[in-house]
Amino acid sequence: MSYGTIGAGSLGHLSMTQLGNQLGVEFNHIPYKGGTPLMNDAIGNQVPLAIGSVFLVNPHVKSGRLRAIAVTSAKPDPKLPGAAPIATEGVPGFEAYTWWGVHGSARMPPELARRIYDELAKVVYTPAVKEKLSGQGIDVLGGSPAELDALVRREIPPQAATAARGAKNGTCERHKNEVETSGPRPQERHRAVASLRRESLARLGREMTPNA
Repeated sequence: MSYGTIGAGSLGHLSMTQLGNQLGVEFNHIPYKGGTPLMNDAIGNQVPLAIGSVFLVNPHVKSGRLRAIAVTSAKPDPKLPGAAPIATEGVPGFEAYTWWGVHGSARMPPELARRIYDELAKVVYTPAVKEKLSGQGIDVLGGSPAELDALVRREIPPQAATAARGAKNGTCERHKNEVETSGPRPQERHRAVASLRRESLARLGREMTPNA
């Protein structure tokens, strides 16, 4: 089966590669140049399956032009009623989500990183900001300075392995003038300041070192 994503190397691409690995099947990846052309072709039935963020697909699901089949999170998303987690539909343990991190120089003093974190936390925990982020499918969660560090160390190895297997199996291909992906770049030295993961925001981490 063919599926579309917002681009090669995107979370959707890696998620479907991970799903194919766990099921022992191979999907045909069609990378688009962003969400708009992907949604246009999905609505026009030019691509049989599309994977995208809640923010991207939800308006079209609400309008009835698209049907939500499943979510990649471990729990159901209230914004997409009826779409069960893939993990409960025959693929135990499957989970894929987006997270964002704010990082600074490895030489950044810990007290400065903490101050930046505190200021970000003040903003993202305000009701207006939380409501706006929630409307985009983003959950605001708290966390300690070490949690982003742990998250990065935990997430990069399996994602890199997924990308490597996808490239080996030929699922990272060129299409619609997109370039093929070869997985995440080598980790650079940095200080994690705050993160927004699946949508969650405001996490700090300590200095990161390669291959640690």
